[in-house]
Amino acid sequence: MLIKFLRPEHVPAFLDGSLFFMNTGYFIDLEKKDAKNKGIGDQYEGAHFRILDNKKDVMSIEIDGKYHEIPYNRGFATRNNTSVRQLLLSCFTFIKFNSENFYLDGCKDEESVYKIKPTIIEGLKKEFEGRIPVLINIGLFFKRFESIVEKNHFRRGLVQYFDEYANYPLSKDQLEKDPTLALFYKRKYYEHQKEYRIILANPLGLESKTIELGDLRDCIVQLESIQDLRRMIVTTKPTEEHSV
Repeated sequence: MLIKFLRPEHVPAFLDGSLFFMNTGYFIDLEKKDAKNKGIGDQYEGAHFRILDNKKDVMSIEIDGKYHEIPYNRGFATRNNTSVRQLLLSCFTFIKFNSENFYLDGCKDEESVYKIKPTIIEGLKKEFEGRIPVLINIGLFFKRFESIVEKNHFRRGLVQYFDEYANYPLSKDQLEKDPTLALFYKRKYYEHQKEYRIILANPLGLESKTIELGDLRDCIVQLESIQDLRRMIVTTKPTEEHSV
């Protein structure tokens, strides 16, 4: 289930096919400027993480020309690749149909009826309070998108979440070969966002860009509020078993 959460004033433009992108540097700087923007901004966006080992990695502070070791239990270090700052980003939410996100609400006409878990909806409400959910037919939407944007000019996919104190899934070699990969990995702090991203190349160094996709009303459904997600259902039919 692909969803775009929009401010009410931005809904008409999206229905008409205007897809807005902002450069990654904006989100990096947003949290640095004001910690209240954490969740919207992320100062570690696109950074390469290295988990610190308190038995091997020494942390120290210099005072009056002398270094003093600082004991610590856990930590991480980051290295930024400036090239990712200019990449353009558009964010969505993707709710996978699985036991983590859905619960069995009952059965009707031999079909199992599933609903989104209240905890998932509450997490989205906290993140997107006041925004309008727009459900997107992912197949039709990207067929339209790919007819306008050349495939070698964008990347898209789910964001994977990791514990910055325990495990960073990308190696130094991977990031040197493909720095864009880092934009599909974020700290677990953000996992309630269940983010799906489209990343555009930005050879001109634009601060933002709007792609015009044409009328999208044939592949989207606009809800009134996040609470409407409580009424969304997914039905499945039992698998037939045959004996020999």
